[in-house]
This record gives sequence, C-alpha cells and structure tokens, in this order.
Amino acid sequence: MIRFPLDDCFTRSFIDLYAVKGAMQYVLTIRNHTHYFGLKNLRTALNRPDGVGLLTVSNHVTTIDSASLPCPNIHFRDMLNPRNCGYWNLAREDQTFETMSKALICSLAKLMPIYRGGGVYQIALDNFTQRIKLGDWGHIFPEGRTYQV
Repeated sequence: MIRFPLDDCFTRSFIDLYAVKGAMQYVLTIRNHTHYFGLKNLRTALNRPDGVGLLTVSNHVTTIDSASLPCPNIHFRDMLNPRNCGYWNLAREDQTFETMSKALICSLAKLMPIYRGGGVYQIALDNFTQRIKLGDWGHIFPEGRTYQV
C-alpha cells in the first residue's frame, strides 16, 4: 500500500474540484435531467459562520461517485471559500490509495483512507471529525457502494 499525505493546498484542490464541477454540470444538467431536493438548505448551510462545521449525508443508488452529485449546484463564490471548496470524504484505502497516482488524485479531492474492518477507532475518522470541528465541510456516504450498470 502506498500512502500519500493529504494535500491541504487550496489552489490545487480548487482546480481539481472546479474541473469536476464543470464536467458534472455538463453530464447532469445538459446531457441528462437531474432533480435535486433541498438545495436551498444546502446553500444556506454553505453560508454558515466561520468555525461552524458542516456534515452532509447522502444515501443513493448511483453509477457515479457521490462527490459528483452536488458539484453543479455549488456556486463559484462558495467554492472560493476554502472550507466550502469540496468536502472531506472517507473512502476505502484498498480501492482509492493503492497506487501513487490514485493516492494523489484522491488526496486532492479531499478523500481520507478508511480501512475496511478497522473499526471506529481509526486515524482517518479522528481526522475527519477534527476537520468538521474546525469548520470544514465533511460528507459521508454510509452505504459505501455504487451500482455499475
């Protein structure tokens, strides 16, 4: 297993996430029709006071990654705020951090490696919780799977 330190560099994360935003906006709103519920609540939460963390949860059956779903709905001005420029997410280390290139991409996309079967006392879970306490945006996908068609 190759480990890559989490990259906190706002500029690299911004460029990476803005590219995902553009691609997903094309796929989800131009090539397809996607309907979102509760966007007003999300936009209100993104304008939270400094130091207040945000935890979002999504349960859905999808063939694309959950990180791609909210991208078309996040305003450019919200992405300029480092605490809203993408969210911290948890991912299986054996699928996302197995090679140096995957580790680099996942680190830029704010993914933290979780060890399947490792229990709740893992460093990544502690770091994830700390990020939210410090005012960042964290997102969990409790079902932890996608369906390929």
